[in-house]
Amino acid sequence: MDTLEKRVETLERENQKLRRGAVVALVLIGAVGVMGQAPSPTVLNKVATRHLGIVDQAGKVRMFLTAINGQPSMNLLDQEGKIRASLGLLEGKAGLTLFDQDGPRGGAPGDT
Repeated sequence: MDTLEKRVETLERENQKLRRGAVVALVLIGAVGVMGQAPSPTVLNKVATRHLGIVDQAGKVRMFLTAINGQPSMNLLDQEGKIRASLGLLEGKAGLTLFDQDGPRGGAPGDT
C-alpha cells in the first residue's frame, strides 16, 4: 500500500508542475499577444499647425511657435509662463526681443 501512496503523491506533484507550467505558458502567450497589439509609433514627414507648444516635464508650456496673420514667431517662456524671448518676422523684417520683469529689452520685430 505504501508504494501505491508514493506513486499517487508523485503523480500529484507532477500534475501540479504541469499545471504551473501550463499557467506560465498561457501568461507568456497572452503577453506576446498583447505586445503584438501595441501600435507602432508613426513618423510623419510633415506636421501642419497654427500653434505648437513645447512643454516641460511638469506639463508647462515653455516654448511656442506660431504663424499668426502670416507672421511667424518663436517665443520662450519662463517657469511662470511669461515670455522672456521672442524671435519673429514682422512685414518681412526679423526681430529679436528679450524681456525682463519690467518688459521688453531689445529690438522689436521690424526695428533695425
